This record gives sequence, structure tokens and C-alpha cells, in this order.
Amino acid sequence: MEAVRPRAAKLGLETPLELWGYFTAQCRTFLHVVLCMSPIGSAFRERLRQNPSLVNCCTIDWFQRWPADALEAVALKFLREMDGLEEEQRAALVGLCQAFHSRITAVSEEFLAELGRNNYVTPTSYLELITAFRTLLEAKRAQNSQLKKRYLVGLEKLASSAQQVAGMQSELRALQPQLVRTVAEVEQLMVTIAREKAEVVEPKAAIVKAIPILNEALAALDTIKEADITYIKKLANPPGAIKLVLEAVCVVLDVKPGKVKDDSGKMVNDYWKSSVALLNERDFLQRLKTYDKDNIPPRIIAEIRKTYLSQEGFTPETAKKASPAAEGMCKWVHAMSSYDKVAKVVAPKKAKLAEAEGVYESVMVGLRAKQSELATLRGKLAGMENDLSTNTAKKVRLEAEVALCSVKLERAEKLIGGLGGERARWTDTAESLARAYVNLTGDMLISAGIVAYAGAFTAAYRTRVIDSFVELCRSAAVPHTSKFSLGSILGEPVRIREWLIATLPNDAFSIENAIIIANARRWPLCIDPQGQANKWIKTLEKPNNLAVIKLSEGGEYMRTLENAVQFGLPVLLENVGEELDPSLEPLLLKQVFKQGGVSCIRLGDTTVEYSNDFRFYITTKLRNPHYLPEVAVKVTLLNFMITRAGLSDQMLGVAVATERPDLEEQKAMLVVQGAEASRKLKEIEDKILEVLSSSTGNILEDETAISVITEAKTLGNDIADKQQIAEVTEREIDSTRAQYKPCGDYTSVLFFCISDLAAIDPMYQYSLPWYSNLFVASVNAAAKDPVLDTRLRNIFDHFTYSLYCNVCRSLFEKDKLLFAFLLCARIMESKSALDPDDWLFLLTGGLAAAPDRANPAPAWLVDRGWKEILRLSLLPAFMGLDDSFAAEPNSWRVMHEATEPHLVTLPGLWNSLDSFRKLLIVRCIRPDKVVPAVQDFVETQLGKKYVEPPAFNLSACYGDSSPTTPLIFVLSAGSDPTAALLQFAGEKNMASRLTAVSLGQGQGPKAAALIAEGIASGAWVLLQNCHLAPSWMPSLDKICEELNPETVNPEFRYLRHFNLLALAQVSDDTLAHIFRTILDWHLTSLPFSPAVRQAAPAIIQATLFLYSQSISKLLPTPTKSHYVFNLRDFARVVQGCMMLPPSSLPVDGGAAVLMFKRLWVHEVARVFQDRLVDDQDREWLMGQERRKFGPLGFNISYGFDDGDMRISVRQLHMFLSENEEVPYAALRYVTGECNYGGRVTDDKDRILLNTLLKRVYCPEIILDPMYKLSASGLYAPPPEGPRSSYLAYIDTLPIIPLPEAFGLHANADISKDQADTNAMFSSLLSMSGGGGGQGGGGGGSALEERVAAVVAQCLQRLPADFDIEAVQKRWPVLYEESLNTVLAQEMSRFNRLLGAIRGSLKAMDLALRGLQVMSAELEAAFRSISIAQVPELWRKVSYPSLKPLGSYLDDLYRRLKMLSDWHEQGPPTLFWLPGFFFVQSFLTAGLQNYARRHTIPIDMVRDTG
Repeated sequence: MEAVRPRAAKLGLETPLELWGYFTAQCRTFLHVVLCMSPIGSAFRERLRQNPSLVNCCTIDWFQRWPADALEAVALKFLREMDGLEEEQRAALVGLCQAFHSRITAVSEEFLAELGRNNYVTPTSYLELITAFRTLLEAKRAQNSQLKKRYLVGLEKLASSAQQVAGMQSELRALQPQLVRTVAEVEQLMVTIAREKAEVVEPKAAIVKAIPILNEALAALDTIKEADITYIKKLANPPGAIKLVLEAVCVVLDVKPGKVKDDSGKMVNDYWKSSVALLNERDFLQRLKTYDKDNIPPRIIAEIRKTYLSQEGFTPETAKKASPAAEGMCKWVHAMSSYDKVAKVVAPKKAKLAEAEGVYESVMVGLRAKQSELATLRGKLAGMENDLSTNTAKKVRLEAEVALCSVKLERAEKLIGGLGGERARWTDTAESLARAYVNLTGDMLISAGIVAYAGAFTAAYRTRVIDSFVELCRSAAVPHTSKFSLGSILGEPVRIREWLIATLPNDAFSIENAIIIANARRWPLCIDPQGQANKWIKTLEKPNNLAVIKLSEGGEYMRTLENAVQFGLPVLLENVGEELDPSLEPLLLKQVFKQGGVSCIRLGDTTVEYSNDFRFYITTKLRNPHYLPEVAVKVTLLNFMITRAGLSDQMLGVAVATERPDLEEQKAMLVVQGAEASRKLKEIEDKILEVLSSSTGNILEDETAISVITEAKTLGNDIADKQQIAEVTEREIDSTRAQYKPCGDYTSVLFFCISDLAAIDPMYQYSLPWYSNLFVASVNAAAKDPVLDTRLRNIFDHFTYSLYCNVCRSLFEKDKLLFAFLLCARIMESKSALDPDDWLFLLTGGLAAAPDRANPAPAWLVDRGWKEILRLSLLPAFMGLDDSFAAEPNSWRVMHEATEPHLVTLPGLWNSLDSFRKLLIVRCIRPDKVVPAVQDFVETQLGKKYVEPPAFNLSACYGDSSPTTPLIFVLSAGSDPTAALLQFAGEKNMASRLTAVSLGQGQGPKAAALIAEGIASGAWVLLQNCHLAPSWMPSLDKICEELNPETVNPEFRYLRHFNLLALAQVSDDTLAHIFRTILDWHLTSLPFSPAVRQAAPAIIQATLFLYSQSISKLLPTPTKSHYVFNLRDFARVVQGCMMLPPSSLPVDGGAAVLMFKRLWVHEVARVFQDRLVDDQDREWLMGQERRKFGPLGFNISYGFDDGDMRISVRQLHMFLSENEEVPYAALRYVTGECNYGGRVTDDKDRILLNTLLKRVYCPEIILDPMYKLSASGLYAPPPEGPRSSYLAYIDTLPIIPLPEAFGLHANADISKDQADTNAMFSSLLSMSGGGGGQGGGGGGSALEERVAAVVAQCLQRLPADFDIEAVQKRWPVLYEESLNTVLAQEMSRFNRLLGAIRGSLKAMDLALRGLQVMSAELEAAFRSISIAQVPELWRKVSYPSLKPLGSYLDDLYRRLKMLSDWHEQGPPTLFWLPGFFFVQSFLTAGLQNYARRHTIPIDMVRDTG
């Protein structure tokens, strides 16, 4: 406001209101606000939705990508400033910069289309390309020239030294006689001078000491200015420092003080009035300058020194804070005191000087005579000294010449002998540098392109980019290295070796990443899901006191950054997300400025000094992060995802370190020693060349240079000899290690197999350390064999199955067979036993256009299958398949109609196809049976155990955890491990120390407190329902990261988190003895009959046999987790038998034994069913498994879980124990109406459930030996017999349950199996990079055009809404005709659906044309339409449908036509029931019409259809 007051006054505006109005008017006129936003991502759209004024009230200037002329102009501007480029070459470079930018833009689009990874090419990247090119070219040219000059100078010195040897030998012989004569003359002359020489000393006065003090006093007076005096006079209440200084001045000038009263009323001296009067004197300053400093009264000096100079605050520095004038006067007072001290010393000396001057005149006559005599003597002495100097110099010169000749000869011999062998190598190196200098232009441009653009690409794409850059340079005739390698162009071998020692993966891709980090201008952001970059950076920078920070640390990380920036320490920011903290922006942009001559940077609200030694690294664990341009332009993105070659080398090292630790240790030691030797040799050579090139004149005259060269060469020769011996040893070690190379290759294939699972579900992610530890365990556990090939096969087999079991533990049931198939396919691919074209066809059905040929079997083969057969015939191995099929279609029909088509013998020679290629034919003819065919294929290739994954084993999970590694259960509907966890805690004696907390609102701090308490005391903490507290998960993540194994109690567990307690394997005899003793004691201590006690050993033996068979033979299957038992199950069976009271047994011994054995049977069933998810218990199995069939099973999908099964089994046990006869009705009621039925809401589902239970809970299942549970008899109660017969029967059941097991028709499998096949292929495609990339990857505009065409077509075909009033007028609500109401209601429902569809399509059309902002719902609908799915926006108001978009719309048009025909032509004779929106209302209306027509209660009417 004050700033505008002068301008407002000119306009006559003075009041505050007028000033404010003027200020706001000026702001409106001159204030310009520019908002820069990136349109990419959701943030921009969200801002526009929340702030419409950004669109309505702003002028929008949309900056598109730079056109070609802009790229050319920018490149030309920067390249024109570069020296050493010819015009023709400069023009070619401008074109190459444009071409590089365009090429990267195209590759980035392919990168997104094929791999779903975003890489933005911005003008900043283009400027980075040019800047990097200039920097690299200038640096490399200077380095090349310097190196070449060193080698040439070194060669020149060697040549000149050899030529000088002969001349120096003759010169040495001529100088010897001259030297002898000169030495004698010099010695005689020195004796004469010593005799004649005399000393004359004339001391001079000590008055010089006083001169600086006097100058200081004068300087102090000059610092006082008139303006400063005036300022002090204006002070009404001056500071104490000013008053003190003026008081001292008054004392020096002998000014009398005034008298004033102090606080106690006593009169005291006051110098302020006297000081003011003194200051008002016109000649005050002159009075100070002319003050008689030589005659200061002693009393004044004494008072000054006692009263003022003795005070600590009486200093010029203190006075300066109050006033500059006070500082000057304070200096003057101090100077007067100092001068007075010196003056008292000088005064006596002045008196003596006056006395001496009087005597001086009396002796001047005699003195002048003596002075004349002295001058004569001095002239004679000077002549003799000159002669001495001349002869001495001659002597020294001759001695030096003789010595130099001798030394030169010796040095020449050393130089030529030491470096003579380097001549040839230095010559070759100099010539190579000369050739490389010519290629530097192209090489540095390609290198700059890689640094600026290629960091974010994967290895394959980066190779493609580099090859295209090289080809562009070749086409433009820009000189470059023909076989370009970034490692050889920008890499330094010694430095690369240091990186590799610091755990950098040993592959070209990782080395390129390190080179990019070393040469990039921006700080690196490493995409590092496997932690390779993180580990390398920590190892590399550990000696430099690396600081590791995380954004989750709050304000702590900023303090760490400030210290690191100030003191030049490296910092690693790890585990960042897709957005970076805005407070890091000054650091990322390197916004360094000068302040007080020092480089500074502002971090937050703090300004800190910036050290050029500071280094900043950023890493993220995200596999595929989407960094928007505003982030990407601030950092150098680097894709550190491990390559197969790098992982193979690492795993080779792990294998050798485990198998031959001595060999690997020796190898590591030699690598370190070799790197150190190479570094020293490089330093020695650089030192020798530096000495040679920096030596001026004759190198043989430089003693230091020759000494340095000789010592360096001697050390270098010694190191080179040792290195040669080490290299021989290393080659021998490498030869032995190479025998284990298949181990590295095989394990790298399997790792990439499991890493691709993340494309299916983000939960499926596995770390490299975990994978390495698993491999080490397999190496130690695999069978030993002296033959290496056999040993490797044992390791492969053990590790493959171990990996399969461990990964299956974390997979959903639906993905376990998929993983086994992927594992099998990758292993076959690594052995070149799988054709990539065959694999692609299996996943996609072929991408080529199928020939136009009629379907030869339309009666049973769908057109889709025939089209796939035509495309399959284009593959080399299937040529002629279409002709064979067309010639004899009936011979192929057998496969189509077979229950197991993959086992059918194929016609003719086609049966000779391998098992994988037969899968392709199954896909074409019976796609619904691909999953069973895949299962059979995996079993054939890998073994049966790979299609029967192990069930969940809590003990094994417990063994994989530690106090700092959480164990997380990802639960699906119907499962709850809490009961098992509580029981497990009891077995570990931790039941009393286990605390569970259910997360939700406000429970986060409570959970954190429990974890902290558990860390200290060693308790277990169980966090339930973590999905209800997503906002607290980052805090939990921070807690996990901060856990330190050294400080955490080893018994602490959290997040369903357990540890391993190793137990030795107990023998069968020991187990039988233990449990038999326990049971015998129980039966003896209670009044059981002797017959029951005699049956105890048989019970124990039967339980032991069941337990042994379960853990050895009864392995799990893909859909059933049967019989995976441990000792806990054994104990529970025995414990259940001991719970039987003696009074409940019959008196008869035989009947008592029978009931006791029956109890044991029920206990076995209880324990097994309680522990398993998918047992043979029909009531639970059918209720759980029928849900897979969707509407073919229950109408509604119910969440039956373990608790339903558990309570049903316990009730069964209770009813059987407490009743002599089986209460079937009661069992059916509690199971069908209470336990499972309590969840069933649909009355038809309740009828179905009870019908299924009647087939199980019935007398026939016990009495009828031929009773069947399914129509074919495959599922039936096994006949009574030994336990082994039951197990044998279970083995005969299919791994994948047939529909008849659930009371369904065999065709019920078709839709389910077809869905399973599609899900498997979709998942496999997503792991292969997605299917979208096969077409070349159209850009976003092509996608929008395709969606826009679909939207326009839908809007064109979509009929108008139904006129409900017209319908109700023609078909009014009548008592006799309820269907009229159904028609109106159905039309109303479809009108709501039509409104949603039409409204969203119109809005999307406007958004695609840029006339409307696309909302979040519209954007989701756009994505759904782009992949042919029904948008969720429609599903909310739609009838249930699983059809894709095209089929859904066709179905919708049919439904609308049915209602339209009904309205126009009357009710049809036959109604299409699936066409109704809500079919129940139609059925009810039909019942009402019938009941009203026949006048009967509607409750008595039932649908019999």
C-alpha cells in the first residue's frame, strides 16, 4: 500500500479506501498469473473438475510437442557455439539430433504398446541430449588430446635420451682438467679475503616501534565523520556504549562533568551534558586530531586505563554496534593510551640523541679522515670479493658440468632400460587415440543420446535404440566407431572393475546404467524391483559415509539431506513411489545460487551451503512405475531391472560359493587384487607420462623426474609380474567355475518365470535375496554325487520343486496350475524344446488373417474353431492340417465328443505330434478342455507332484519368518486362519502371549503400541482386517522397515508372524510308544472295559498308519488340499478318543469296542475335515465347490467357510455319540437350515441344498453297499475294508472333480472350463507383455478413434426410450392381467438402462471431441469400451450379464425388441424368459393370473416348469 501511495497521490487518491481501490485496479491491469500444468495423468483432470474456473476464466495455451523446425533451430543454436565442427558436419549433427528425438518418440510408443511401460520424450530430454553432447565431446576431446600428447612426449624423450649418450661421454673427459685448476685458485683467494675483512656494526634507534601506534591513532581520528557526530547529538537517550566512549573522550580532553542525582539521591558525575556540549563544538574533530599526544597528563592516562580500558565492553567492536562514530572515538582513546606508553620510552632516547649531536660536531673532523680511509679499504675488499665470486662460480660450474654428465649417462641408461619396452605399446596407443579422435563426434552424440533418452528402457529396447542411433550416424556419414559399445566409449576399465566389486551385476546393461549415472547431469532415479541398484549404491558409497533416507521418515530426512548437502556426503533416497516430495525440487533441479561468494541451495525454509562433492541417488521398488513428465524431466530414469545375463552370473557365484566356497573365496580375492593391481598400474603409467610430458628441456637433467620414473617402473614391473601369475590362477578358477554355468542359466530362467507372475496379481512378487536363499537351501539339500552333471541334475530337480512349493504357498488356487505350466514352458524354452510361434498360437489362437474357407463340419465345429485351424495350418509343423481336417472331418469328431479329448488318438500322422503341439489342436477343437490337457502335459513333462500343489502348512510358513520379517495372510472369501493360529500359538507355548487386534478406525495407534510392547517383551501380535485400515498401512510399513534384528526380542512376532523351532524327526516306533502309553494310562485310570483297553494298541497303530501314509503318499491336488498332515493331527485324533466318557459305552465288550472304533473313525474325519479346505465330505465339498459353476449351481454365490464345515462336523460327532440311531432328520436340519442354510437367502437354493444333503444324510449310505452318490457311480461310499482300501479308492477319484460330484450335468463343465481356459490364456498373455503389442502399438489417438467409432455406432443403433404412458394406456393395470404391470415395469427398468447408456455415450462423444471434460466415470467407461467390456457405469443399472460388449449390445437389442413387439402385437405365445430384466416378477405375475382365473389362493399355486 505504501508503495502505491505516491502514484495514487498524483491522481488525488488519499484515503485508505481509495488507495486500496487503486491498488486492486493496478493489480487487475498489470498482474499476470501463469499456471503450468501437465495434461498427463489424473491430477490435471481432477483440478479441472474441482475448479471449473481454470477452464472458464483462463486463456488456455496448449503446448504441443516441438515441431521439426523448432528442433532444428534449437540444435543449430547450441551447435553453432561449439568449436571444432565444420559447417557440413554441423548440419549433419542437427539432422541427427532431430532423428534421435523422433526415433525415441516412436520407440517409446512401442514400449508402451508392447510392455505397458510409459516413457515420456519431452523438450527437456532434447535439450539434455544437446547439452550432454557438448559436455561429453569437449571433455573427451581434451582427454584424448592430453593422453596423445603424453604418449608422444614420452616417445620423444626416449628418442632424445638415446641420442645424447655418446656426446655426453666425450664432454665429460674434456671437463676434468679445467675443474682441478679452478679449485686451487678459489681456495687461495678465500684465505686472503678472510684476513682483510672486518665487521662494522652501527646500531640504530628503537623509535621505530612507536611509529605504527602513532599511525593507528591518526587512522582512528580519520574514521570519525561529521554525519556520525550529528547522529549521536540527536539521540535523546543514547545507548550505554556511546555514553561510555564520550565519557572517556571528555576525560582525555579534560572536560569537567556535571552533577546529577542518582536513584538514591546522591550527587554523582554526569558527562552526557558535557559530551553534548563537546560534540556541538565546530572544531571537535580537529581538536581530536591536533591533540597534544606527546604531553598527556599522567593523571588523565591513569584514570583512562583504570576506569575505561579495564572494562571488557570498552572495545571498538562493542562501540560499533551502537554507532560508527563511537567506534572511531573508542579507537582514538585506545590509540592515545598506546602512544603514551611508547612516548615514555622514546623521550629519554630523544634526550640522549640531543647530547650525542653536541659531541658529534666536535669529533667530525677526525671522523671525516677516518671515513676516507675506510672507503679505500672497502673498495679493496669489494674487488677481492668479486674475484672470489668469479672463481667460485667457475669452480661450481665445472663441478656441476662434470657431475651432470655422469648423472646424465646414468639416467639415460635407466630411462632407456626402464621404458624402452613401452615404446611399441605407446606408439600403438598414440595412433589409436588419433583414430579415436576422428570418431569422437559420432560416438559422443550416440553416447549423449543414450544418457539423455535410453535410461528407462529395458535391455532389449535399449539395444534396439543404440542400433538405430548407430545406423542413423552411418547414414549421415558422421564418423563413429563401427562396433559401438557404451562401456568401451565412456567406460574406464579400472572404474568398471571397482563397480563390479561393489556388487554391480556383471552384464552390459547394468554397466551401461552405471556409466549413465556417472555422466548424467541430473540425479539418477533407479527402477529397482530386485534391489540390485540399492545394494550396489550402498556398497559403492559405504566408505564415503552414505546416508540412507526414506520419504516415510517425515521431517527427519530433510535434516539428513541438509547435512549431506553441506558437507558433501552421498545420500540414497530409497523406496519412493510415483510422486516425489515437492521439497526435493530445488535439489533435483540443482537450484544453486551464490550468497556471500559461497554456493548455496534452499531446502524448505533453510538455506544451506552446497558442496560440489554431494551426490544424490533415488531408487524405487515399483516394477512398472508411471512417472509423469514433471518428474521424469527432473531426474535421470534408469531401468535397473535385472537381466538374464546379470542374474545368471550372480547365481553362478552363489552356486560356486555354496558348492566350492574355497574356490569362490579365492576368485573373489583375485578379483579384488586384480582390480587393485590394474588401478595401480594405471596410476603408475599416468604418473610416468605426466612426468615426461611436464618435464621441460632435457629430461636427463631432471633428477626428480628420472627418480620418479625409475621407482614407478620398478613397482609397475613387480605388479605386472604378480598380476600375470594371478591371471593364470584366475583362468584356472574360471575354467572350474564354468562347469557350474548351467546352474546360473537355469536359475535365471526360473527367476524370470516367477517375476512375471506380478503381471497377474501385484501380490505375486518375490525378492532376489529370498530366491537366492531358497536356491542355497536346495544346493545343500540336493543329493550329492561325484559326477558333476548328475549333481547339477539333482540340484535342478530339488530346486525346481522347492521353488514350486514355496511359490504355490502364495498363489491363489486358480493360479497354481498356471504357474506349473509356465514353469514347464520356460524350462522347455531354455532347452530349445518349445517353438515361440507355437506358444504364441496357444495363447492367442493366431494373429495372422485366416484364409477364407468354408467350415467342413458346421454341425459340431464352431466357426471360431475352424478359423483357428486355418491359422494353425500356417505354422510349419501343422502345414496341411486344414486339408486333412476338411478331407475327413468325422475322424476329428471323436476328439470333439470325447470326455478327455487330449487323450484321444489323432488321425493319421498327426498323432506323432509332441504333447505340446497337441495342446494347440485341443485349443482349436475343444477349448473347454485345455486346462485338463495342460494338467496332463505338465504331469508328463515334470511329474505328478507338479499338478498336486502342497496344502498350506503353517509350520513351514513359521519357519520362513523371523522377528523382522512379517508373515502376511492374504485371505479369500470363506477362509479364516485365526483358529489355526491360536492353536499353533498354543503348541509353541505362546497362547498367553499372543495379542490380536482388529484394525479399523482409530485402531492404528493401539496396534503400534502392541507391536512396540511385543518388540520389547517378545510377544506375538496378530493384526486382523488390515484392509479396513489402508491409511495406517504406511505407518506399519515404516515400523517394519525400522525393525533391527539386533534390538528386537527374538521371540517377537507380528502380522501373523512366526519363527522356526527345529525339531528332530521322531521315528514311528517312538510315536507309537508315546501315544500308546498316554492312551493306556487314560483307559486304565478310568473304568473302561478290558476289551476297550485291548483295542487301544490297534487304534494307535491305525492312527500311525494313517499319519504315515498321509505325509508320504497322499499328496495334494490342484482343487483339493487333501491329506497334508503333521504330528498335531495325530495328537488331535488321540485326544478326541480320550474325551469319550466310560458311561457312554455299552456294557457288552464287543459293542463297546465297536462304538470306540466308530468314535475313532469320527475323530479321524473331524481332524482331517477340520484341517482341509476341500475334503471328500460331500455336504461341505458340494456346498463349497458348486459355487464355481455360477448360475448352474446356486443362484447366488454364498460365502461358505471353514467355520460352517467345522461346526457341522462337530454336530455330527455329537449326534452320533449321544444317539443309538443316526438322527438323519436332525442332521439335515442343523446342517441345511442352520449352519449352511443360515447363509442361503434364495428359496430355490435352500431346496437345492437340502436335496443334496438328503443324498448324503440317509440310511442307504450305510445300509446299501451299492449306494451311489453320482449317476455314473464314480463317486460312491467305498466298501468296508482296511484303511488302505479307502486310500486306494481316494486315489481313483479325478484330480479335477467332475460335475456329477455336485449333482450337475456333465455339460455344466463347459462354461466353467471355457472360462478357466480364457483366464489362463489371459494371464499368460499378460506375463508375455500383453497382447496389445503385437499389432505394432497404435498411439492414444488411434485408440480414441476406435472408441469414437464404437460410440457413434452404438448411438446410431440405440432405440428411443419406451413411452411408459402410452404403454400403460394401451395395457392398463387390470386385476385379471398382471402381465401388463410386468410389461410396464420391465420397460421402466430398460428405460433407466437406456438412459445411462445414452447419456454416457453422448458425454463420451463430446469429451472425445474436446467439447467436455471427461469425468472419472467416463474415463473408466472409455477404458472398458476400448477392451470390449461392459462399463461399470452400465452394470450398475443393468441386468446380470457376463457377455463382452458386442454380445451384450446384441443381447440388449433383442430384449428391447421383445418388449417392443409385446407392446405393439400383444403378449407372445412363448415368452423368452432370459430376456426379462427381472424374471421373478414375470413368474409371479403368471401365478397370479392363474390363481385369479381359477379363484384359488396363490399360496397353493406352484410353478412346475
